[in-house]
Amino acid sequence: MIPELLRILIGTEEMGLREYLSLLLLACGAFVFTFAAYAFGIYPTGSGVILVHPYGALAGVIGALLIGYYRAGLVFGWLITHMSLLGYQADWAFFRDSDGSLLDAVAYLFRVDMLTYIAVEAIVFAVPAFVLGYAFRWVITAGRIHWQTAE
Repeated sequence: MIPELLRILIGTEEMGLREYLSLLLLACGAFVFTFAAYAFGIYPTGSGVILVHPYGALAGVIGALLIGYYRAGLVFGWLITHMSLLGYQADWAFFRDSDGSLLDAVAYLFRVDMLTYIAVEAIVFAVPAFVLGYAFRWVITAGRIHWQTAE
């Protein structure tokens, strides 16, 4: 039970340090991509109270879906989703809320309540996407085995 749970959470046994570092870089890339997309106006920002940042969530869901498909670990699917959602917060902290200094923007970005909210939001989006990607891979593998034995 425990090895199977660990395999789902952090990936297969074949994954080494290089793969883990690649996934961490992918999460950082998701942050930079989402931050730049909001900053340059590729992703529109709404006005008023925004509880879910749809484009950041969509980027994170696609990342978690692919992580699930490649069975790289739920933790990395969550991390990519979290970093995508954090990209919007970085855009808001540095460009939209121009009342304070750079230090105020960094402090706003790393507020504990905001990071907790984004972490929970990332769990809500990443887990179903990861499960869907994982199940899709299972269906494809089962289909291949079925078609190979049928021939």
